[in-house]
Amino acid sequence: MASFTSDLATLFGAPRLGRLTERLDEFSGLTLRHVRRPVMRHRPNCSCVGADEAVLAHLVSIATSGDREDAMLTACLLVRADVAPIVVSPAQTLGLELTRQIPAERPEKGPPAGQRLH
Repeated sequence: MASFTSDLATLFGAPRLGRLTERLDEFSGLTLRHVRRPVMRHRPNCSCVGADEAVLAHLVSIATSGDREDAMLTACLLVRADVAPIVVSPAQTLGLELTRQIPAERPEKGPPAGQRLH
């Protein structure tokens, strides 16, 4: 987790990191409290993106775009249907925070050496 936090601080700047981690904690905490089944995750040093990780990222992306109905459908892949509307709001807040904090000019880089793209 320290490596992840360090990466975020490098990308967004240490002063903004607190607000971003609060949004991430709110979204992930709510989601994990109401999961339909155990969430699969990879080890911290694994370069793959698992299905559940991809669904979480996609949920944040859809919620940020404002497509609430699709975001709720996607949320139902992970959480109970009665909780899906509640999870979408923090997903949108997290996505907007990420979008707002991305530096205007960020150097585009390919994947780190040794990583695969699927």
